[in-house]
Amino acid sequence: MSKNNPLFKFAILSISLICMVAPAVSATVPDILSVFPNRSAGSIELLMSVPNFGIFLFVFIAPMITRKIGDKTTVLLGLTIALLAGVTPAFTTNYTLLLISRFLLGCGIGLFNALAYSLITKYYSGEERNRLLGYQGALTALGSTIFSLIAGWLLQFNWHLSYLVYFIAIIPIILFGFIVPNGQQDLEENASDKKVTIERAVIFYSVYLFFVYAFFMTAIFKLASLFIEMGIGTPAQASLSLAILTACGFFSGIVFGKVKQGLKSFTGPVAVACLGVSLVSLSLANHLVLVTVLVIAIGFFQGLINPTVFSEVAEVSNAASQNIASTCLLVGINLGVFLNPTIISGFSKLAGITTTSTTFLLSGALLIISAVIYQLFIQAQNKKVKKVMEQ
Repeated sequence: MSKNNPLFKFAILSISLICMVAPAVSATVPDILSVFPNRSAGSIELLMSVPNFGIFLFVFIAPMITRKIGDKTTVLLGLTIALLAGVTPAFTTNYTLLLISRFLLGCGIGLFNALAYSLITKYYSGEERNRLLGYQGALTALGSTIFSLIAGWLLQFNWHLSYLVYFIAIIPIILFGFIVPNGQQDLEENASDKKVTIERAVIFYSVYLFFVYAFFMTAIFKLASLFIEMGIGTPAQASLSLAILTACGFFSGIVFGKVKQGLKSFTGPVAVACLGVSLVSLSLANHLVLVTVLVIAIGFFQGLINPTVFSEVAEVSNAASQNIASTCLLVGINLGVFLNPTIISGFSKLAGITTTSTTFLLSGALLIISAVIYQLFIQAQNKKVKKVMEQ
């Protein structure tokens, strides 16, 4: 099947539906606590966080596995592990099995996480690549939203049933398995004479995403605390706002191609700057309607960042290096998310910050500074390219 066939494109994009589904069953924690009254809340909450460790670990390992067994087999292996491990808690109340299965869910997702991006950058270029990277982000957000909604609906019957939501992984397994070819001879021929390298720009973007996510995740982790501190609303309303924030990533992904086409190299700096301004404004907001508008803005602008950076990295990486480049970016993102509390706490102590609202102000200001650094880097890159062309 031609790579330009819409069904082929959807088959590649379909694996993105599973990339961010590990937390979808977080609402089952209270019910699981009642099943294990002798275990601490922390040990039960570990069931929700341990997939992230599996993802982080296998994002590192995946490129080596991919070189041995190929892109398609790696994706199908990862999806199958995610499916089987994901549904296991539906059939057991053994804590050890629950913990192992949740860890393996993360391992499965980690196997194909980078390929969700690199397959697009391998097969497509230019505006088509930008458009599909936007759709990739949109489907990731959509998958997270759909999984959470279905898991929440099943939870009203039984917490075990919530984990049946992972059966949805059958959809990308079928699509990818039947439509994407076994061999990638055309891609391999193009990449055979090229060495796998990590460009300096890839290192910059990986470190950059680390800090951007370390600052941005304040909006996710501390929104409920901000609601309570400022008397904006209840934790339940904060939870709804977070769902809106995630959903907005779908819309920014859909329009990313057009935004990139219009703003060109300014897309990334503008998105990060607007994200920073939104966080600063949120720290000053005192009405639920205004907060909702700002949450929508945060979700939209954050949804533009990943496809922008992955697109720009694809332009500086050769065909043989696309997967390792995507892996580096994902490592930066996951580390930033994981270390957000530590980094923000450190900055807060230096600045003498003690309130949640001021923490939002600090995070927003750091993002605005990050946007300036982003723009300076792009200008330096453009000057370098211009100098090479003149020679």
